[in-house]
Amino acid sequence: MAMLMVFATVQNGGNYLAMTKLVNGESKAKDELGAKFEEFIDKHGYEGGSVAAMKNGQLVYAAGFGTDRFDNKLSASSLFPVSSVSKSFTAIAIMQLVQKGLLGLDEKVFGKEGVLHMIQPFQDLKDPRIYDITVDHLLHHTAGWDLSKGPIYDPVMNELYLKRGHKVPDILKTMGHSEPLTPSETMRYMFSQKLDFTPGTKMVYSNFGYIILGRIIEEVAETSYEDYIKTNILVPCGMWHTRIGGYDDNVEIVNLGTSMTDPDKPADSFEDRDVSLYDILDPQDIDSALGWQSNVYDLMRFMRCLDTNHHGQLLEDEFFQKLLLRPVAAPIQHSDTWYGAGFKINSHSAIWTLADPHTDDLILYHKTKDESTPKEAHDVDSFVFLMNGKGLQHLKHKSHELVSSLKAESDFNLFYADLSDLCNSTGYREMVVKYKLNEHHLGAYINALKLENLDLQWISASNINQNTHFTIISKPFELPPKYSLDKHDYIVQHGLMGDKLLRQKILLEGRGYNMTFLQNYKSISHDSRHAFLAIFRKGAYDNNTQMKFGIHHFPRPYMKLIELYLEKGYHPLVQSYILHEDEQKISFILLKQNDTPKVNFKMYYGLTTPKLQRTVKINAKAGRKLSYLDVSNHYGKPKFSAVFTREEATKWLFQLGLSKDKLETLIVQKADTNYHPKLIISYHDKDKKDKFAVYLEKSSNL
Repeated sequence: MAMLMVFATVQNGGNYLAMTKLVNGESKAKDELGAKFEEFIDKHGYEGGSVAAMKNGQLVYAAGFGTDRFDNKLSASSLFPVSSVSKSFTAIAIMQLVQKGLLGLDEKVFGKEGVLHMIQPFQDLKDPRIYDITVDHLLHHTAGWDLSKGPIYDPVMNELYLKRGHKVPDILKTMGHSEPLTPSETMRYMFSQKLDFTPGTKMVYSNFGYIILGRIIEEVAETSYEDYIKTNILVPCGMWHTRIGGYDDNVEIVNLGTSMTDPDKPADSFEDRDVSLYDILDPQDIDSALGWQSNVYDLMRFMRCLDTNHHGQLLEDEFFQKLLLRPVAAPIQHSDTWYGAGFKINSHSAIWTLADPHTDDLILYHKTKDESTPKEAHDVDSFVFLMNGKGLQHLKHKSHELVSSLKAESDFNLFYADLSDLCNSTGYREMVVKYKLNEHHLGAYINALKLENLDLQWISASNINQNTHFTIISKPFELPPKYSLDKHDYIVQHGLMGDKLLRQKILLEGRGYNMTFLQNYKSISHDSRHAFLAIFRKGAYDNNTQMKFGIHHFPRPYMKLIELYLEKGYHPLVQSYILHEDEQKISFILLKQNDTPKVNFKMYYGLTTPKLQRTVKINAKAGRKLSYLDVSNHYGKPKFSAVFTREEATKWLFQLGLSKDKLETLIVQKADTNYHPKLIISYHDKDKKDKFAVYLEKSSNL
């Protein structure tokens, strides 16, 4: 494993400053808030928790303390079931459909004219008031169900109550079905029961109402609830961690016992520290009420997206304000506080969400951008506490006390630490490196980069353990706009088949975007077919630039094409290489700039590891640098495609066969001499272990 270093005359190289600080992971100094949070955990019987705070859209604190219920150490990245935050997602989604004109808040839910007209009672209808329930009633917990009233209490918790030994009706047994209890079966059963009060006359927290809202979203949007939330909330906000789920599916549940001593105790007030709701109920079946899991980073992104002056905003101001309205027909509530749609609201324009009574404690708090109302005593706009355990009745009050000790200042954007496996900070310029990102999270992750004004510098796909992953390098824009992505905008699309790639290219060119990158890769999430990833940039090419591209060319015709276009002054920008059905195929982008000299280049494909090493040395001696690198798996062995160009002299370094730890060590060490990664690819060799190849280039000190 030889390291190759190449030196040449430095010419105006690079846009980075010399690095003065390296940050890898979260900010977790033993500051005043951290010390108080640990004391708070111990005092109230929690095992651990994660906390984050944000001011003016910038994350100023993020840390984890203690352990989760499986004794794993908690960090800011740790995932938690977020219980009733799921209702906040659902309420936003409903209001988006209202904003689009696809749904009305006053629309009836059941009956012939109802949104869910297809839902029929399991037995005879016992209460015609069900036909009066509107979408707005469901949003504001005023639809007519009271979880404090037996014998059913909360129908969503029926399986939980039964397994804890409570004397409640067995809905599945009554209906003659087997587990699990699905939303549609719950609705049919409850359709045959009497309401506890007339819709619109009383407000009582209802998981069941939000389960129904999830089905309304599916009916109106004509897609699954989960896909709607991903497409319309998670991806736009860059929430790349958030997903449906309780605890880690790979963790064995070792204790399903119960400490229940009084089976006649009201089900809604029963607490059991040994058994979690998520040990018993499938998150998919409680999706729109309690089914999501997330972490403090993503929940702060969600809060930021609620501000209507942010370019990731989820709702127009008019419809966001409707979300906050006090229910007209609701019961008398505390004059300062009420249930809005998916959030609790107060007269100071603050919104927050607390945990469901059956789950671990949490609070998600946000002060909306309303300058006419007084600010809180603390210095932050948003914060979140995700706790392991349930021990405090007044978490909202205590959380404000804790956050008031935080000085909302940070010389480092902590969202960068979340986005990077190795985050190199230079004060106002940072580099973000992600070694292995699952394809399922790519869309949200790219938007997370864009929302932090990070420019995508490099991306490369690889297949590891039957999953498609991407290695990504990004850095801040030269002059990052505060809320304008126009001039610096880029779009990343993946999983494209050939015909869709062409359609997207034509469509985006009509909007002023140019294709600047292309990779052909095996996409496990698209039935293991070879798909394309493409990057389109706004106004990337001027009138003096000409671009040609092609996909799935066989090597011999491709080489003839290169000879033809070489004479016309083109050079390869991209040369993606795969082995597909025992045939080599090349996809490419060629560029020509009419007002510049021809680019001196050499291109190669099908290189073994030893041949790539020799090729690198040959081109280094000729004064060329590595400008493109791709890898394809050929029967368990890597084959490389490379393009070298002589555009400007610089110093660079290349190394193959690195483990992740050695790659990280190399990047950190070379940062001191101002070398920065430009290309990183991940691959497997015959030993089946993850390996990396990296190309670093020296930047001049500015």
